Amino acid sequence: MQEIFYEESSLLNKDKAGLAKYRLLNIFSILSYVFAGLFVVLFWNFYNLKDFNLVLFILTALLPFAMFIAFGILLGRVKNNMFVDYDYTFVTGSVRISKVIRRIKRKNVMKFETSDILQLGKYGSESYEKLEKTPGIKRMILTSNQLPSEGNDFYYLHVATEGSNKLLVFDCSEKFMATILRYSNKNILEKDYK
Repeated sequence: MQEIFYEESSLLNKDKAGLAKYRLLNIFSILSYVFAGLFVVLFWNFYNLKDFNLVLFILTALLPFAMFIAFGILLGRVKNNMFVDYDYTFVTGSVRISKVIRRIKRKNVMKFETSDILQLGKYGSESYEKLEKTPGIKRMILTSNQLPSEGNDFYYLHVATEGSNKLLVFDCSEKFMATILRYSNKNILEKDYK
């Protein structure tokens, strides 16, 4: 049997703005760690350990240090959401989605089989709106763009995988969705698809 491989990427439309936000948050994250280190150095040089008071020690030493470290970790995690592309890969009956941070670091988001797909259609359609309001369904936006990339459109897949129902939103071409449909049950296409 011949293996079918098809891949598309949802590249960030405003990549310069995303890169600027990434760099700014990275700088603040590093500064937060530097301030935590400076705080420790200053604390040991100027704190009088002869009159040790546990409550005062926690309030003046541990709490500010912990806040600087927590702020650095938080900014370090948030920065990774500022410059993200997504790769969608179809390999004979299987769909794989990866998150690409700064076009350097790849992280697998999910994988599912075409047999897990319950419905396919256009984002914003009547069928999509009805599915979105369904209780217990988890919506996952698999693009960083507010508007579709050139030559692409927003599509959705309703998937039952990993023990839950998911509503996945893609920024891809109609050809990618047609490839998925070709290897799926034809009844998954939404009724109001245009």
